[in-house]
Amino acid sequence: LTYKLPDGGVRLQLPGEADWSASVFSDDHGQSWQSNALNRSYTLSPGEMDWTICSNGTACPPGMKFIMVSRAAGPACPTMCVQFSADGVVWSPKIATVNADNVNVGQGHAKPGIVAVPGAFISSQTLMQCPRGVKLNPDHSCGTPGTPSYRKRQPSDVLGNGMCLMISKDGVHWSLFKKTWPI
Repeated sequence: LTYKLPDGGVRLQLPGEADWSASVFSDDHGQSWQSNALNRSYTLSPGEMDWTICSNGTACPPGMKFIMVSRAAGPACPTMCVQFSADGVVWSPKIATVNADNVNVGQGHAKPGIVAVPGAFISSQTLMQCPRGVKLNPDHSCGTPGTPSYRKRQPSDVLGNGMCLMISKDGVHWSLFKKTWPI
């Protein structure tokens, strides 16, 4: 990502990884790079994540220019997590996403991705066939037959775990855009 700084300079910026930095950036055309490894005032990486710029038509919070998605990170974010930033270096606290239709995403060990398209964000996420807390049966149905949680496998369902694209206007409320492939 390349963008103009308030002082007119240009910043080159990449998502960080692991536990050391959410962003790696250069303000001198790539001659030197900064990260949380060198400056502990920057936000640590939440682990497997990706971020992008808030584009026109999206509803990021006032003053925020960047959005980050990360996979599930414990009780605070049972599925996906989202964070916002004004500068791409210091990030807001994690916000648990609200996924329409009880879609269970963000679980598993796969790096999420996010892109901004006109008026929305699209995120690639791991997809669990069953909602949180509902078991997957050997026939790939969900829950116990005869109970409200039961759901028979549909032809479009992935088998067990898969990948999907989620879509959101504000980064917090997401809907299933498309099932993509089994893991």
